[in-house]
Order: sequence, then C-alpha cells, then structure tokens
Amino acid sequence: MKAAIRHDHVHRCVMVYPDGMRLTEPRRTANLRIWILSNRTFHPTAALFVDGKCRYRGHLSDEAIHQLEGEFK
Repeated sequence: MKAAIRHDHVHRCVMVYPDGMRLTEPRRTANLRIWILSNRTFHPTAALFVDGKCRYRGHLSDEAIHQLEGEFK
C-alpha cells in the first residue's frame, strides 16, 4: 500500500537564472505544482530545482544542470 502524500511537507525550491542569480524559497507540497507552472510561464529562462532535483531546465545547459544538482543535494 502506498503512503499518503503529505501536503504540509516543506520543499527547498531554487530558481536559477542563466546569469547565475538564485532565489531560494520554501514551498509546501500543496503549492508546488502552481509554483512550477507559474515560474515556467513568467520566468521561462530560469531553471527550477525542488529538493536538489531539476524540475524545469529553463535555458541552462546540461552541464550546468548536472553541476547544480550535485551542489543542491
């Protein structure tokens, strides 16, 4: 049996722009989907990471994504 999803869990979310600027914000599970969708729409060049894993690559290279995932873990 699968464990129930906890909507009150807080995730570490990081938005990384191609120029290297970063914005780190805590987000609850219940708000995660809308955060990803809105940032993909309004900040399409920025990559989005949730708990160290890339959820949207933006305009970053494969090498940059790999390096950041290692850094955020």
